[in-house]
Amino acid sequence: GGSVRGKEERVIDDVFINTHVPMGGDVTTLHATIRLQKARILSLQEELQRRTQELGTHRHELVSCQEEAKGLRDDVKKLQRQTQHLETNLEKNIKKNDDFSQRLSSTESMLADVRREKEQLRTQLRKADVEVGGKEKRLGRLQEELDKYRSQLRDKRTDDRERASADRQTVDRLMAEVKKLERQRGELVSVFKKQAKLIDNLKRQKIHMEAARVLGFTEEEFYRLLDLDEQLPRAAPAPAPAPAAAASSSSASGRASGPVAAPRVARKRPPGAA
Repeated sequence: GGSVRGKEERVIDDVFINTHVPMGGDVTTLHATIRLQKARILSLQEELQRRTQELGTHRHELVSCQEEAKGLRDDVKKLQRQTQHLETNLEKNIKKNDDFSQRLSSTESMLADVRREKEQLRTQLRKADVEVGGKEKRLGRLQEELDKYRSQLRDKRTDDRERASADRQTVDRLMAEVKKLERQRGELVSVFKKQAKLIDNLKRQKIHMEAARVLGFTEEEFYRLLDLDEQLPRAAPAPAPAPAAAASSSSASGRASGPVAAPRVARKRPPGAA
């Protein structure tokens, strides 16, 4: 208030100093000049008051702008801290992404190795299936030949009752062939058991059960034929081989020593056989 009043007094003094007072004592002109100057003074006072109010408004706006600028600076600092934090997290995420990429590459390599091993196992399994099929066919043919020779032996024994002396050599020869075939069958059964252990590593329980079922059937048939053979009369007693014991001992040795390669068994047909 004091500063505004001092400014008004200085303006009034300037007006009176700069006012030209007419000479000759023209009072009317002087009064008119005074009124004009007073009007100007009032106008200037109003202008000064208005400018003073505007100045106060601008000061308030300046203070508000300064406060806003301070808030903006604080926001900028916060944003800078957040940006730094985000950059740190970004670097960590990039490192994690690199680690994940390396793990993914390693996993894909391991998966490729597993697929190759799986394909190799499938190839080995197919080969084992082919070998087992061949062994089963060979065993079936041998069983058929054994049955045929047993049938011939029974026929010969029937003929021996009628011709005991004439056909004794033929009977002995057939007996020797039968024993030889039985021994070959025992060896083949032992080889089949060893081969079944190798197949068991590839086919697990399924192939083992099938081999055991086939082996059990052939042994049961073999023992049945042996019992039938013992019921028929013999010309000369001869020690019978024990294929079951040989098979069990071969199976035990196979379990102890592990899978081995199957030996080749030579099959000899008797003279006169088809």
